[in-house]
Amino acid sequence: MSLLTRAFKVGDEVFIGITNDEMASASRTKLLPFEERKAGIEAYVSKFNKPYTIKAIDDLYGQAAELDLDAIIVSKPKISEAELINERRENAGLKPLDIIVMPLILADDGLPLSATRVVEKQVDTRGHLLRAVRVNVGSKNPVKMEAVRSIFQEVYNEVDVKAYEVSHGGPAQPKDGEVLNGAVERARLAIVQRKADFGIGIEAGLIHNKEMDTTFDVQYCAIIDRTGRITLGHGPGFVYPPMVLRGVEDGNEVGKVMDLNFGDQGWNKKDGAVGFLSKGYMDRTGLTEEAVIAALIPRISQDLYEL
Repeated sequence: MSLLTRAFKVGDEVFIGITNDEMASASRTKLLPFEERKAGIEAYVSKFNKPYTIKAIDDLYGQAAELDLDAIIVSKPKISEAELINERRENAGLKPLDIIVMPLILADDGLPLSATRVVEKQVDTRGHLLRAVRVNVGSKNPVKMEAVRSIFQEVYNEVDVKAYEVSHGGPAQPKDGEVLNGAVERARLAIVQRKADFGIGIEAGLIHNKEMDTTFDVQYCAIIDRTGRITLGHGPGFVYPPMVLRGVEDGNEVGKVMDLNFGDQGWNKKDGAVGFLSKGYMDRTGLTEEAVIAALIPRISQDLYEL
């Protein structure tokens, strides 16, 4: 309905084309009859108090290729079809239409919200899935699993989270660009493990800030959906003691250096290095949750982000 709302906002009079039953059934398994679809649109647009015309169309061009119109409003995937309509109009000696592009509205699974999906009872009219959101995590680390489950339950309510140990080919101790690349590759490998809505990759590593000449431990999160769209985020960074960084510079992994220096002090329990170093003010589950939230922001406020 966002296309209709936009049309009535910018236009003095609106022409609405609805595919007839024969054309619509060619690409849909479930379909409301034309008259029902027309009645639903009429009920919606009557509130705008502007003149409109509704006609059945039986091909790509409809009457937009021949009527005296000023603009056409389409979603992003339909831009090429609007351009074809303009080609036909120019061939007929008519002025081309201004193409107004509307961003896609996505359902909770990252796929476009459409009337077809509502009719097929995949989602409700607000885009909420009528089943649990399926989430794959590219790691069997229980901290990562719990962080993803916790945040996704808050955002999507009902979730089904599964863990998969994936081999992304990255180094044992990722640094700088390797950290983000590792998170993205984990997400890509995770989503293909089953028919999931989201694949989640989480990777921690050392990021050197040149301006501050300081190395931070930063955790990245990558979220990929079934359309291939990736959103990214990271949690807060913290600095290791000099003895740890010196050990890493000598070619060791952070975990091994921490074991060597603090092995009997519980650093590697559930609170992790950040819990040990912060003396309990933060634990690694909270650190991971921050990264997951950051990567979800473009999905939580998706109307503000270009799709």
